Amino acid sequence: MRSRILLLFCMHLLFAGIISAQSGTLSKKRFNWGIRAGVNAPFVDMRKSQINGIKIEELSTNSKMGLFISLFSRINFKRHYLQLETATHYTRYRMSLPTEFVSTTETRIYAEAITIGNKIYSFDIPLLYGYNFIKQGPYELSFFVGPKLKYLYKRKNELFAPEPYEFKMDEHIRPLTANFVLGLGTSISRFSIDFRYEFGITNLTHPTTYTLYKDGTSISEGNIYLKRGINLLSFSIGIIL
Repeated sequence: MRSRILLLFCMHLLFAGIISAQSGTLSKKRFNWGIRAGVNAPFVDMRKSQINGIKIEELSTNSKMGLFISLFSRINFKRHYLQLETATHYTRYRMSLPTEFVSTTETRIYAEAITIGNKIYSFDIPLLYGYNFIKQGPYELSFFVGPKLKYLYKRKNELFAPEPYEFKMDEHIRPLTANFVLGLGTSISRFSIDFRYEFGITNLTHPTTYTLYKDGTSISEGNIYLKRGINLLSFSIGIIL
């Protein structure tokens, strides 16, 4: 709910900027700042999947759309620029286990029915180098790259198993990860649009344990490691001041 309120606030600011842009073009400043808001879609990069030391097949993943808002400042050097941002992202995705849990006293339960969902709130700081290969009048088209630090300040796990089973896993997620960003941006006067793709460099998780219950009784437990990084595709609109 808070993310939606922030997005609506940014949309109001954006429309105000578009109206003000109609009165003239953005002056060629050495320093600019602005605000962006948009949507994101995470892609899970599975690097290692093990249950009790046994390698399992690649997990099935389902990405869901998230939201973000960002403030940025930019220093311009003719066609080049450096841009520092501070952003907050809300991302979400689900994974389905492709293996099976086996108990000597119980029938088998196939883990396609067991899903692991993550909802993550993060604070992101990218530092980007950009080059405007089109910069004429109020029009700009640029390519940008750079590193990004991501701090996970809140997360929520959603674990699901069919009745009468219950699946529990206390996964340890790293609070700080490193990422790399590349993208394309365009602007017309004060109005800007950009597309970017973010590669997760740091692994997101540590090995942990799981327990599978039936009718409140533990029937299977052990070690599980879903080593992964999170890549992120995002689209945003913004105002440059």
